[in-house]
Amino acid sequence: AQTENWVEVSYSLALAPGLSFQPFIQYFTNPDQAAAAVYNPKVKDSFVVGFATVVVLNGLLGLPGLGHSN
Repeated sequence: AQTENWVEVSYSLALAPGLSFQPFIQYFTNPDQAAAAVYNPKVKDSFVVGFATVVVLNGLLGLPGLGHSN
């Protein structure tokens, strides 16, 4: 069995205080197919494209946070 390898490129865009949008692209070689219903030996590479939305409620609502700030 070959080892799965991957590379990810991501970026974070601040939309407002406490709100950011993070798109990403991932590229896999020898992807692990353990969760697949049927193993396909022809699959050698795969791409994943997605995004995350990050909400920090104290920043979004203007409330004080815990801990220190730089």
